[in-house]
Amino acid sequence: MHLPVTHAFPHNAHVTSRFILSLLFLTCMLGCSGGGGLTTSTIGPTINSLTVNPTTIKGGSGNTVNGTVTISFPAPSGGVNISLTSSNTGAAQPPSVATISVGATSTNFTITTSTVTTSTAVTITGTTNGSSQSAQLTVTP
Repeated sequence: MHLPVTHAFPHNAHVTSRFILSLLFLTCMLGCSGGGGLTTSTIGPTINSLTVNPTTIKGGSGNTVNGTVTISFPAPSGGVNISLTSSNTGAAQPPSVATISVGATSTNFTITTSTVTTSTAVTITGTTNGSSQSAQLTVTP
């Protein structure tokens, strides 16, 4: 339905009510509480890759692993926080968050290892903006 009413904007621009209703609908789809709309929205860069080096290491005794996370485009103002988790914190412990600085596309982080009695496979996962990537690490006795 077309509403013939127009609204004046700066510089004598006119926008029809149909356009305004469309904007209100879109706004509601993206953020109205209690309504249908979108349940998730990706804003900002996503994770392209997460790597660990080395991929196998003897646990404990100050032995650490270098991790790198890379995002899809340069981090915007405020940077990008990547949440990090380990599938086995008894064997390998990443920091809880790695921050990618404004304008950068990657950051490094250190994973601490613990002594294990048998070879232990660990998955390190990074998550941000609805995306995630994982890397496999083996901690040996």
